[in-house]
Amino acid sequence: MRGTPAPGWRMADLGPEGPGSYRLLRGLRSRLVHRFEQAAMNPEAAERDSLARVLDAVRGTTFDRRHNLQSVRTIGEWREAVPVRTWADYADDLRQVAAGEHDRLVRHPVLSFVRTSGTTAEPKLLPVTAQWAREVAEAQEIWTLAMARSDARLATGRLLVSVGRPDEDRTASGHRIGSNTGRMAAEQPWWARARYAVPASVAAIPDPTVRRYVALRIALAHDVRFWTTANPTTLLANCRALEEHAEALRIDVADGTLAHGPASDLPARTRAALWPHLRRRRLPEDLRPASVWDLAAVACWKGGAVAGFLPRLPKALGRDLPVWEPGISASEGFFAVALDATWTGGVAWLLGHLLEFVPVEGGAPVGAAEVEVGRTYRLIISTTAGLYRYDLDDLVRVVGWWRRAPQLVFVGKGSDVSSITGEKLTAEQVGLAAARALGARPVAGFSLALRVGDVPHYTFVVEGDVDDGAAARVDEALSTVNVEYAGKRADGRLGPVDLLRVPAGAYGRLRDHHLRSGAAEGQVKDPVFPSDATLARLTG
Repeated sequence: MRGTPAPGWRMADLGPEGPGSYRLLRGLRSRLVHRFEQAAMNPEAAERDSLARVLDAVRGTTFDRRHNLQSVRTIGEWREAVPVRTWADYADDLRQVAAGEHDRLVRHPVLSFVRTSGTTAEPKLLPVTAQWAREVAEAQEIWTLAMARSDARLATGRLLVSVGRPDEDRTASGHRIGSNTGRMAAEQPWWARARYAVPASVAAIPDPTVRRYVALRIALAHDVRFWTTANPTTLLANCRALEEHAEALRIDVADGTLAHGPASDLPARTRAALWPHLRRRRLPEDLRPASVWDLAAVACWKGGAVAGFLPRLPKALGRDLPVWEPGISASEGFFAVALDATWTGGVAWLLGHLLEFVPVEGGAPVGAAEVEVGRTYRLIISTTAGLYRYDLDDLVRVVGWWRRAPQLVFVGKGSDVSSITGEKLTAEQVGLAAARALGARPVAGFSLALRVGDVPHYTFVVEGDVDDGAAARVDEALSTVNVEYAGKRADGRLGPVDLLRVPAGAYGRLRDHHLRSGAAEGQVKDPVFPSDATLARLTG
């Protein structure tokens, strides 16, 4: 039986022993735990079950008739009948679904829509069905169980959840549109939602600076044990806000008010609605999160380019805390779940969507049991919400095994690859190089910009207090993590990395621009390989 974990990953499980709160929750969800373990033991059977759910969802739809799916029974037949499709291939169908023609892609009722990728192109509206939402929720339950087993404190105190809004707009047919992180937070069980430190209404405050201040002011008066968001830059931005607005926060928390600092711009009606949440408390001198709260852990992405921010978390938080990967997921679904804080990715979630893995170097798609450790794959998904053989443009690397299910690490978007001489730099490699070169230095953001010339080279774009040697360290680190880059540097086809410092607040202003444009809180990503227009915004 396969079961060799990834290097540095503890071999976690969901056994019966653990804190009392964990044993209670596990007892209530014992059938789910058993199904999860069985799926990991027999991925082939789990994939057949996933295909059966997908075929049930597509039955009788326009898509079903278009692809003659009535006779499809096996995964091989499914692959023959349905070509791999991108967002562009689905765009028209999804527009029609959002307009009310729901049976175009899925026969089950569409409950709502999640909006994604609204910062750089046409916003994508993705349908939510009850079956799909249940598959995502069950992955979250497994994640929650694993955390509850790790530390009894996580079952007490409050939860600080930094996510987007679940209800941002409406379709022409009257269906709710919101962020997926907000939707997932809103659909947690009542006993979990009762522990949220900040009311959901705060997410509706339009100005990101005011919204961040209000959330922190309310949370500071509570006993927060766990803080979760998608992006580590969100954690760091909140830590900076604690420092920047310390005086105003002290006054507001001591007086039971919401009137100072950025909160002075709140409309009277909003302030009045939040009044019941304005508890008083005496704050310590140190307003870093681990000093203010008895934090047991935080959660944020750890793979791809954001790895470069992880070394900064202990100093910003005030202590070296366990950092949980919230899983490999997207607005389109949930693909891998972490069972331990040492995991950078997670074990493939085989109780949800049908997952296929296409080798990046080319070749036929394979299932979860057929992948190979050390190889990188493009992830293809089929869901019960109307996406069939959908190319996410997500790259994952197989790093080990949990039972017979692969352990996956997010590498980056397939489009997040830069290559002019064949170096093929990925977002993950940029993040690793930045982490090695910068360590815990106070950097607010970084990118790697390709400069084309007689001898092309890369510019390390950075906001923060870095020395002149940072570019050389990034250059050396890139050569370490990417042998092709090292070869091109050695033979002169690529020049050395140089350094470009951008003004203080540049990355924060870029993130706030995306938030004001409709992006979800906690999901805004810094540009790994910025376009000329983005670079101009950063330097302007």
